[in-house]
Amino acid sequence: MANIEQLRELEKWWSPSEAGRALETSGQWVTHLARTGQIRGVKTSLGWLVDPEDVKKVAAERKRRKRAEQRREQRKQLQLA
Repeated sequence: MANIEQLRELEKWWSPSEAGRALETSGQWVTHLARTGQIRGVKTSLGWLVDPEDVKKVAAERKRRKRAEQRREQRKQLQLA
């Protein structure tokens, strides 16, 4: 049986749709991330809930990778000029 602290924590968790908006992706993809253990998630009787802290980490990593890719592309363009 879940204790009160665990239930209170889950109240703060996001639906896959909410997380998808934060990640600029679909709720289905977020559910996939939870099912495969890439982010913390639990399946409830009403559907999935995901840990917003994990979602924020994934969003930050995506942003970091995007910036790195943009820098590589800029260097490549400068070399061609």
